Amino acid sequence: MVLGLAAGIVFTTFIEGVAGVLYLPEVTGSNFRFGLLVSIWAAGALAGSLVSGHRWLEGREIDLVVWGGALIGTALLVEGLVPNTWVIAAVFVLGGVGNGLHNVGIRTTIHRHIPEQAHGRAWSYYSVMVNACVVLGYLVGTPWGVMSAQALIVLSGVLTLLVSSYAVWRIRNLATRTTAGPAG
Repeated sequence: MVLGLAAGIVFTTFIEGVAGVLYLPEVTGSNFRFGLLVSIWAAGALAGSLVSGHRWLEGREIDLVVWGGALIGTALLVEGLVPNTWVIAAVFVLGGVGNGLHNVGIRTTIHRHIPEQAHGRAWSYYSVMVNACVVLGYLVGTPWGVMSAQALIVLSGVLTLLVSSYAVWRIRNLATRTTAGPAG
């Protein structure tokens, strides 16, 4: 389930990967501000990575993946809906934090739930999945004259939030079934 969740989040967020390059320079009006936004996301990712190392999050790696994806989706949705450099800068901090949480969650999930002798294969499978999802996200994120870059960013945010919401529902459903035990 985690691999499917990660695939969904990577695919939907990389729709913004192309659309953002077309949209953000229009919104910011300068290469400097565009670069600043990209840097702000990276700083947020660093903060998210640091936060995810706290003891109170130990054993909650799936939550890091899910809630990291939700923060990313929220940031992308606001980016598309509010074309203002300073608003986007603020939500990019949160999106970056989500990105850091998500990345640490994936790493920790693989290291905690996959036997050590299979780590190499697990990372290979994960890399193939990520690369395929990035390419598909880039293809979908290219406007092709069908949708504007801004509309694609909104779509990216909505889809990322839907994937994260589905994961929350699925995790709760699985938790309910496992704690309820067999009927009878």
